Amino acid sequence: MPTRSRGPVLASALGTCLLLSGGTATAALPAAAPAAAPASEAGGSLARVCAYGQMATAGLGPWGPERPYIPIDNVVHPTMDAFVAAKPEVRPLRTEQFVSRDGQGRAVQIRCKGKSADHISTVHGAGTASGEGTCAAVNRTTLRAVTAALTPAERAAAAFDPSEVVVDEDTQAMTGGEWTQESPSTAVQDGVLHLKSSSLLVEWLDPRWQDLPEAFRGIHYCTLIAPGELRRVLLGGQG
Repeated sequence: MPTRSRGPVLASALGTCLLLSGGTATAALPAAAPAAAPASEAGGSLARVCAYGQMATAGLGPWGPERPYIPIDNVVHPTMDAFVAAKPEVRPLRTEQFVSRDGQGRAVQIRCKGKSADHISTVHGAGTASGEGTCAAVNRTTLRAVTAALTPAERAAAAFDPSEVVVDEDTQAMTGGEWTQESPSTAVQDGVLHLKSSSLLVEWLDPRWQDLPEAFRGIHYCTLIAPGELRRVLLGGQG
């Protein structure tokens, strides 16, 4: 059964939850059913990553008199098949999440399905969302949080200097089928670590997509690196 998480999410919350999930992933994508999540993740440290991602990609918050708080219901799916079949909703605002894990149950990659900024503003009121952001921005926040959690000794021994890591622009998928294909979260080019993200953006008001079914419009999907995976890569697989 999917698990749901609802509640306030501020931009700083991602950093907090990422610090809690520090060394809990490796680079391998699961080929079969993963093991149970480690204890450090079972407490829900990754349970609201896609809710934060929704805030980041749509420019939601800070909340105030001119921007009323909108709760985000985040549904974490236990299988990729269930996640693929699920669709995010704009009212009430709901995101869909799936965490890819390795054979030891450690998070490797996080997939998020959210709504586009223009759809949220159309339904919840002009100005509710300040504009479309990127999946890469979420990866950048992950990098900052994971870097901040490294000890001086870990930074000195790291395989990659966190200050030299490059966060690449989103790779734009054109269809849902393309977006759900496996894609790497990292690449090394000339000795420099690159963080990669995959995005599927179909804006609600874009005239090119007006003939599509409503369920396929007004969406912004992201494929993101899991924080523990990033930590392990930075530390050369030793984190």
